[in-house]
Amino acid sequence: MQENSLRLDLLTGLIFLMMKFLKKFWSWLRSLSRSRALAPKKIVSNSVEKLPNLTESTLVCRFLYQTNDYSKTKNIVKQKAYMPMFNTEFKRWETSICRMDLSSLEKVLAIGAKVREPKPVLAYAELSVRQVAECNVEVLAAPVHDYAEHAVIVKWPEEKERQKAIASELVYRSRLNQLT
Repeated sequence: MQENSLRLDLLTGLIFLMMKFLKKFWSWLRSLSRSRALAPKKIVSNSVEKLPNLTESTLVCRFLYQTNDYSKTKNIVKQKAYMPMFNTEFKRWETSICRMDLSSLEKVLAIGAKVREPKPVLAYAELSVRQVAECNVEVLAAPVHDYAEHAVIVKWPEEKERQKAIASELVYRSRLNQLT
């Protein structure tokens, strides 16, 4: 009887350790796939030279794919929409955005629809490079294959609380454009 109890305890402990491992492994896999999906791919050859420089007045936007990224009633973007992700390739925190000066609004929205297909773009947050710079972060052109308009907000601090403060400042400066 006592031997069965001991076996049951060992089996329960083993299952607990296995579940703990699987949770950590799953979390690691998700973060890996997210960082690879959002990391800029190789820059198209010569595309950077052909692109106009980013200026303070250049408009950029952040595509919003989830209703919990913005408030429909208050017509504002939520802080979480601007929170950066760590790009393991470039070893930096960044938020993916789209330049609006290189294409028509129709094309920009078509890019947004293609980026996270099949999720539709529900809204986009718009602000200028100057407004981003006022938050002590920078915009960097990061064109990728079939997406010359791609850019990233960089120079994020490491601390989560400071990232949240900057994201809140970006929210304050953004203009929300709802599509649905």
